[in-house]
Amino acid sequence: MKKIILLFIVPALIICLIYFILLRGASKQEVDHTEITKNRIIEVEHALAEFKKDCDRLPTEEEGLEALIDAMKLKTKCYNYKHKGYLNQTPTDAWSIPLNYKVDGNIVILTSLGVDQKPGGVGQNKDVRLSIEL
Repeated sequence: MKKIILLFIVPALIICLIYFILLRGASKQEVDHTEITKNRIIEVEHALAEFKKDCDRLPTEEEGLEALIDAMKLKTKCYNYKHKGYLNQTPTDAWSIPLNYKVDGNIVILTSLGVDQKPGGVGQNKDVRLSIEL
């Protein structure tokens, strides 16, 4: 009788343990994507601050974040623009989707809509949004 119980209980416990390990790993992966996106948004924030210091303005929404990469994207010339730009490439979230850029005066809003590209959501679909006054 003890052998039969052990034959059923031990495998069931092992399966439960594996399930919880995998579940925890999936949850960790989602947190990492959100953190990666937050870190990338912070990098863009620093580049925008440098751009504003050098050009005495923020890129317009029309110029977008591309203005941080290439001075040729600027509609209005900036004489103090860094010759190598402020970023090496178009800023993206952790899923390689370009960040959304909105500007209202000195307020910048950088947003990632997550992997599903729809407002709201949880896990990998969770929006990451940062509103910055520069």
